[in-house]
Amino acid sequence: NFCGWWFGPKVGGDQVWAYHNSRSAMTPPTRGWKVPYDGPVDETFSIGAVGAAPQAALPPPVPPPQVPGLPGLPGFPPATATPGSRQEQQAQMRLQHEQQRALQQQRIKEQEELKAKQQEMAARREEQARMVAERKQKEQESTSVIRMACQKIHMAKEETIQQLEQELYQTMQMRLPNCGFMMPKIREECEQVLLQTKKRLEEMARQKAIDEERKARMTEQAEKLVDDFNVKVAAAEE
Repeated sequence: NFCGWWFGPKVGGDQVWAYHNSRSAMTPPTRGWKVPYDGPVDETFSIGAVGAAPQAALPPPVPPPQVPGLPGLPGFPPATATPGSRQEQQAQMRLQHEQQRALQQQRIKEQEELKAKQQEMAARREEQARMVAERKQKEQESTSVIRMACQKIHMAKEETIQQLEQELYQTMQMRLPNCGFMMPKIREECEQVLLQTKKRLEEMARQKAIDEERKARMTEQAEKLVDDFNVKVAAAEE
């Protein structure tokens, strides 16, 4: 059952591409090959000599000897005729299937590892985005609280400036580290507001002192006039 011509990539190899059951042909038949070896006859498959005339083939003994390969189709290795057994071919096919299955499993494993890495990267990006959002929220809250304290300083009076200034310093000490890149700007704003408020209060105090001094002079003059008037009235009555 295994006598005939076997077509493979090398002489004596285990891999078989096609099979011809002719026992009488002295050279590899040109047509009537089964492709694959255990399949039906492929009428489109043929082999023949290309270029130089092929060497004379030896008559096949029992079991047939290995014969020199003939040039095959363009792009294929040389044609060979080699004996073999169905058990060997089945073992070769099983080996090929196992190799293919192992390769497929390796590809599946690589795809799963790639998917796991992609999921891990996506989780990291999500965590980073969450942290950035939380940091921005803290920056906005801290900036808002400090500016509200500055607004109180801006509206301060002479009797409340010290308390409000102390509250501003405490707020800045607690909230300023959370302002991120806005920290220098917020600090500068607070310093400017505090400086302007103190100048305003100093100007108000100076103006108040001037007004009180003017009022004191006017009161003194008025009292002097009243005294002079009283003296004149008393003199007139005498």
